[in-house]
Amino acid sequence: MSLGLGKIKRSKPQANSETKSKNSMLILGAGYAGLNVYYRIRRRVGVRIIASSDMFVFETARLRSVILNKQNYYVQLPSYIIKETVTDLDIDSRQVITNHGRYEADIIVIAMGSIRSGLDKILYSATKSDRPSIASESRFDEYIALQMALYLNSKKKQVSYAGGFMDWLGEEVSKTVRSVVEESGIKIVDKADYIIPAPQPPAPLDSFIKVDENLMIKDGVYAAGDIVDMGPKLGEMSMKMGIHVANSINVGRPLRFEPMFTYIMDTSSGKGIHIKSNLPWRGSYQSVKVSALRLLFKRFIERYYIYRKGNMGFLALL
Repeated sequence: MSLGLGKIKRSKPQANSETKSKNSMLILGAGYAGLNVYYRIRRRVGVRIIASSDMFVFETARLRSVILNKQNYYVQLPSYIIKETVTDLDIDSRQVITNHGRYEADIIVIAMGSIRSGLDKILYSATKSDRPSIASESRFDEYIALQMALYLNSKKKQVSYAGGFMDWLGEEVSKTVRSVVEESGIKIVDKADYIIPAPQPPAPLDSFIKVDENLMIKDGVYAAGDIVDMGPKLGEMSMKMGIHVANSINVGRPLRFEPMFTYIMDTSSGKGIHIKSNLPWRGSYQSVKVSALRLLFKRFIERYYIYRKGNMGFLALL
């Protein structure tokens, strides 16, 4: 796990910025991590959640929705989301500047996610190609590129894939995933036309945030979700980070976070590959199971997570 501080803008608040309120807690971001912090902490006095969008996007269902046109992958969030854009952060004084003013807080949780410029264009272009070749810019995104290739393959396209088979999660995982891809008829090539762009931190941050083993930047300031410099940008792990941060705040002391890659890949042949591994974080656990039951559970997660608008904490047990 990475330790230390990332590059965070720390300019002093503008003199003419109006201080809107003094809060006990500010949550920045309404994705997997931010929402799961809020749902478990909202009964505290003075808790606010700020996000640039009031729409919750379920990334796990995004590929399936765009490529196979199966279901929506977003839902409008309730009115408790303060729709404002964060323009600067002063971590030392725990102040947040937005396009509408300035906030102060005793506790700040930064959960602003990540962005992938041009991803939608790549997805739509690949669906129109008869011979799409898929890859990912980052090896940690191989699971996204592989899932994209499997979905495109189910549409009877001549799909090829250029990249690894998630060997960073362990040999057992890599062998199983490669076997499923080869059995599906996807051709393995050296180069690809459609490349999943690497994630980037959103403004005003200029890099992903390094945290300690408790997901803390400093006392009273946490980071959770894709904004954390911890390898793969994964919805399931972001959700677990949000729950973990909320638990730390509720008990009044930092708790050690144990990262685990957890993902169910749709084979597009009636089965799901349930992958779990902590090898990227110097662990020793890996598990991969393939069954129709795993696919059914993936479908349940997709539908219920949208219905619950990000609030489905029992997934932390998976």
